[in-house]
Amino acid sequence: MKNKIHQLDLNLLKVFTVLLDVRNTRKAAEKLFLSQPGVSRALSRLRDFFEDELFIRSHYGLTPTPKALEIGDNIGPAMNMLFLALEPSDEFDSYQLEGTINIAMNGFIAPSMASNLCGIILEKAPNVEVIFSNWDRATPDNILHDQIQMGLNYFPLEVSKQLFQSVLTTDYFVLIGRKDHPLITGEQRFEEVTQLDIATLVIPNWNEQKAYVINSLNSLNKVCRMRLRSSYLDVILNSVKRTDMLFPCSASFANTLGEEFKIVSLPEDMVQPSGDIGLFVASKNRRTPLAHWLKECTHEAILDIEATKK
Repeated sequence: MKNKIHQLDLNLLKVFTVLLDVRNTRKAAEKLFLSQPGVSRALSRLRDFFEDELFIRSHYGLTPTPKALEIGDNIGPAMNMLFLALEPSDEFDSYQLEGTINIAMNGFIAPSMASNLCGIILEKAPNVEVIFSNWDRATPDNILHDQIQMGLNYFPLEVSKQLFQSVLTTDYFVLIGRKDHPLITGEQRFEEVTQLDIATLVIPNWNEQKAYVINSLNSLNKVCRMRLRSSYLDVILNSVKRTDMLFPCSASFANTLGEEFKIVSLPEDMVQPSGDIGLFVASKNRRTPLAHWLKECTHEAILDIEATKK
């Protein structure tokens, strides 16, 4: 293999990289601006070179062989960087963007971030449609396959190395209750309470298995009874409004709520779970003009939110 590697056309590796991404010869041809027979011929040459089938046809398109996946893990990131470096860097004009921009968000982040971010994107790209979706189990794969352009979630996550994640900003967690909750009116003192009734918003692929804030409260010798778990935010808020349950949530989200809810003061020395908020994009796309522009828009939205708090 070492003796013949110089015989491999760089364009063939580009075809291989795109096929591994889209797993369909027609879609690969469209992305590469080639004919479908041209992609098929390139695949045939790749099979001869690597002495492996590489991609097997199925009802769902092309399924990569273990050998193809191994090659992709080894050369994929380097090839993406090389192709980006070789491609012409035309000036990016967001006003010319069309189509949809799909952004996935953690349910705690969306209420404080989504509307600001949507306004900024639509102002700078008036011809696009913005779609906000819940971060769920399928989100990482959807980002990798370009069905979602960007994700926002708490950092770090245990996801594929093909997904690039970086810290955007830092938040912290609080407890909120109804405005006449005994801990808010002063009828009870947090230091003296030994048991807390908790309502939790379930975020797929994030806190289904880990009770981040509850673990911190347990370290303060508080017995936390889980009374309600739901993926519906309105169910959580309406239930908290009618009971003595407390809702652990981000401070940014708490600041979006009306006067019916108040924040329960927590000890300053309480060990907080990580509140770092991260941006997630496919590693292959992290240096593209669109990814860079979306990151700039998100930073602008964060600055707007922080300015509102002051």
